[in-house]
Amino acid sequence: MSMLEQWQKLDDLIVDLTKGKVKAELRNQLALTREQVEAYQAQSDQQDETLARQLSRIEELEQANKELAGRVHELEAQLRDEQASPPDEALPILMFLFSQGVGMTVEEIADAANHQSSAVEYYCGQLEKGRFLRQCRFHGEQRRLYGSDCGYILTQKGRAWVMEQSGPSHTPAES
Repeated sequence: MSMLEQWQKLDDLIVDLTKGKVKAELRNQLALTREQVEAYQAQSDQQDETLARQLSRIEELEQANKELAGRVHELEAQLRDEQASPPDEALPILMFLFSQGVGMTVEEIADAANHQSSAVEYYCGQLEKGRFLRQCRFHGEQRRLYGSDCGYILTQKGRAWVMEQSGPSHTPAES
């Protein structure tokens, strides 16, 4: 028996078994209760619809998140691959620093490699991102009389890469 049928049966009992003021008061109370329950049911239905929409949206976002996580994984793999070896244009810089065995300023590298300083600075930045070079500061006898006291030096990864490319017989100059 549905709720509406139960209210109707209760209303019929009130009509049949009560009289006067009590009948009116009971029927009014029953009508008020019925309105409150109907309002609660409408609100509950609306909340169910909202929750269903939210669940659907959550599922869409979870799927989008999986797709984006996959894309991030692909990009990270691509970045690792790109950092596995230096750009071809930067190879002379690596080889020159390896042959010198010491750190050098951008200007010194540019002069020796016969490149513009801006290009050398760019390639050194790329090599630094790939962890083939690191920035260094020159101290003591290494300080420069003119220009910057900052430069670049090969990292262990950079030295290992150059040695791998040129064979084990090639070693850096002694300083």
